[in-house]
Parts: sequence; structure tokens; C-alpha cells
Amino acid sequence: MPGRRICLAILPDPGGPEEALLAALTPEEQGEARHHPPGRRRRQFALGRLAAHRAIRRALGVELTVLVLVGAHGEPVARVDGAAAAGVSLSHAGRLAVACAWLAGPEREFSAGIDLERVRPAELVGSPYAFSPGEKAMLGSAPQGELLASLAAWTVKEAAWKALRPAPPSKPAEIEVTALQLDPGWARVEVGPRLAPRLGERAVRVRLGLLEAANGQYLLTVAEVAPGKGSFPAGRRPEGKRRSPPRWPGEHGV
Repeated sequence: MPGRRICLAILPDPGGPEEALLAALTPEEQGEARHHPPGRRRRQFALGRLAAHRAIRRALGVELTVLVLVGAHGEPVARVDGAAAAGVSLSHAGRLAVACAWLAGPEREFSAGIDLERVRPAELVGSPYAFSPGEKAMLGSAPQGELLASLAAWTVKEAAWKALRPAPPSKPAEIEVTALQLDPGWARVEVGPRLAPRLGERAVRVRLGLLEAANGQYLLTVAEVAPGKGSFPAGRRPEGKRRSPPRWPGEHGV
């Protein structure tokens, strides 16, 4: 989608004392982190904020004071030197945290969402809450196998939901995955009637891929919502135009 650059940060847990992670946060972020119980959940919260700081600074291209707090509906809200200069989305799973950031324009027509899942045995595909009958049929015949495809489809739903930022929150059924390809790494989604006003005349573009980490594989998905003119819907590419598979080897701008 022309004219907009998303910056991505992928941050592994460095280990060490929990307090060392918290010390890298602002006092306000430390206060929110302490709402979580000590251990894994608090570490993941802190790591997600640090990944968000890194992605936001890359999007801005300068080192500024970054603050990422919890918004009214649980979404991350970024402030840079006190101003809303960037949008951000973050996710964490296992021992990784990821974040994507972009410059916040006055029109607020662009938004993005990111999701991360560790590849593991899961019974998502059988869940009536997670997937519709049509989605289950598609995932059951996926060449990547039902397990990997269902995890990938769930990250697509989560990333698209974060990009649309519905308030109040909607159910997974409001986002339907109609096509999914792990190679070359795209998905097509449709939104239900409750989310349609949030989408308006904009289009959703989804990129996904596998990320290799020290403790196994992860699925990483980024969804972008932007005006449809001059772009193409999720997963659909113009004739004659080739796209390379998504690269998720480490930290970079995409």
C-alpha cells in the first residue's frame, strides 16, 4: 500500500532478572506491568513494550522518549514526547515479542495489526468459536496440514482484528479467512456486518510466515488496513506482478 512504511521489531527474551526488563520501561509502563503477576506474564508484557519502543523509533527514524500504555479497550496506545506521532501493534508468545509501528497520519485511514503464535499442538480447527464451517473445510484440506493451517488462520484473524480495532470488541466469527497460503505467505479475509463500518472503503492486506527462533518455530502475521484505491485486497495480487515470500529472519522494516 503506497506511501506507508511499517517497521517491525522482533525481540527475544534476553533472560536475566525480571527487574532488569522492567528497568528499561518508563515509570508509567512499569506500573502497568506490575498489574500482571510476577513471572511469565509480566516478562511478556515488558518484552512487548520494549519491542514496541524499538519499532516506533525505527518508524520515526529518531531516538525519542516513547511511552506505550494500555488504551480504553486494551489496545496499545503510543505517545512520543507526549504526542500521538505513531501507531503501534504488538504481540508476544513463548519467549518472543513482536511489534509493528507506523507514522500516524492526520486522516487515520491507515492501521495495522500484528500477531504471533508458537507452533505447537492445538485443537483450534475443531473449535466452533474460532472457525466457521467454511473455514474448517478449507483448513482441513490445506497442503500445510490442518494443525499449521489452523494456527496460521488464527493469527490472521487476530492481526486483522487488531488492525480494525473494533470497539466494543467483536467475535472471531466477524473475520472470515477465505484463502490462506503459507507459501508465498498471504491470506484473504472478509469482515462481517459489525466490522464493515470500521473497514469502510478500505482494503485489508495480510502477510504471514514462519519465524525460526532458538526455542522453535513461530507464526508471525501482519495485517494492514488502508484505502483500497491503488492497492489490492488481502492475498490478491495484480496480474504480472510477483511478490517474494515474507522475510521474518530478524529485526527489520517491512
